[in-house]
Amino acid sequence: MAMNIRHFLNFLFTGAVLVTAPATAQRQYVLKGATLINGVFDRPLKEHLVVVDGSRITGVGRAKKVIVPAGAVEIDLTGKFIMPGLIDAHVHEESPDDWATYLDWGITSVNCMYENSDTALAREEWSERDTVRAPRIYPTATIFTTRGGWWEGGDFPEDPAVNRFPGDPEEAREAVEQLHAKGIGRIKLMMDDMRWCRDPLAPLETMDTAIAGALLAGAARLGMTSEVHAPGRSMAAVAVDGGVTALVHGVLDDRMTARDIESMLSHQTFYIPTFCLYYFLADVDTFMARAMADDRFRRSLPAETVARLTGAEYSSRYRTRYPNGGFVQSHLPALNANARAIAANYGQIAMGTDMWALPGIGAHLELEYMVKAGLTPMQALTAATFLGAKFLGVLDRTGTVEAGKDADLIVLDGDPTADITNTRSVYMVIRRGKIYRPPWNPAPPGR
Repeated sequence: MAMNIRHFLNFLFTGAVLVTAPATAQRQYVLKGATLINGVFDRPLKEHLVVVDGSRITGVGRAKKVIVPAGAVEIDLTGKFIMPGLIDAHVHEESPDDWATYLDWGITSVNCMYENSDTALAREEWSERDTVRAPRIYPTATIFTTRGGWWEGGDFPEDPAVNRFPGDPEEAREAVEQLHAKGIGRIKLMMDDMRWCRDPLAPLETMDTAIAGALLAGAARLGMTSEVHAPGRSMAAVAVDGGVTALVHGVLDDRMTARDIESMLSHQTFYIPTFCLYYFLADVDTFMARAMADDRFRRSLPAETVARLTGAEYSSRYRTRYPNGGFVQSHLPALNANARAIAANYGQIAMGTDMWALPGIGAHLELEYMVKAGLTPMQALTAATFLGAKFLGVLDRTGTVEAGKDADLIVLDGDPTADITNTRSVYMVIRRGKIYRPPWNPAPPGR
């Protein structure tokens, strides 16, 4: 039996917040009339139904080819676009309050970096609950570095359970085994002296390659994902040869050679360029001005936050910490060319932002930067859905719109394959079958 869309969504929502009563009947519904971008086909599919029963998708396709359960509520989305929820493959938790913002902007899964493995596991468990307004968190822990290196010091806590600073290969292997025994599935390595953004400040210590090799080999042996911060071409090549799963900040300092790309392809290495990070450090003022030029972003932020992010004090602080913005700016063409070359050779690019300043918003900026680098909108969308899920090892549950997958979806007002900035036209977000509306756009629709 069909229910009026306004009555149905008023039933689901109290203001902008979903009612989380235990009744499951409210989550048996069919989305009809929208164009589907399902993460599998390379073209949008018009007028497809998506059937949701509880937390799962149970049917996708044309009306006459999909079984709709008796009594399912019909939600008319004519003129709108449905796609998989976005996956941000590289974030850091600045504040627990940010998780709701990620979800409101359509990010239904994240790969979040943690120094503390206990915190990582607790966050993962918390995000699996059906009552939280947050994306599902797939944690990476711990962040390995060296004494005197990047991510060591007072601002970066140590892990009381695991040595983040192994002094030799044996300590490295032992640390990886300890993490694996705790249930951690992903580790990160810092292999960077940070000259590219810190000159003329003193360069930092870099991890010994033998220790890095032991960490990578240990992770591979135990079936764990490994991620490396190595934006220099030569160090990135060492990591790829060592079997790293992903280069999490792309390669900035030089254009990758055909041999570099062939090596990535043969190792099936993922490439996560984090364009937002580099454009931010190249020129904070320009980055923020460009972001705040979009009224959708401005309306989603408190006025005081907009004033802080666009103020002189904010950008000055980052110029002091990372004074080599000129180098970053001059090497953005190489960063763009590397992503473009990998995409052209059918390499595996996942979307990750590393954008602490604009949680949620950063994903939409990242997609635009990917397209400006030369990827097609569909390639960028695939990086943020299908390939993101493949990188995380969860393609069996998310990343595409298919029967049997979790109902992690975004409904958009505009077509992102025609204009990638239409991913910002978030109409509603569905996370494991529950429907949410962004608080800056809370009114239930009427037709």
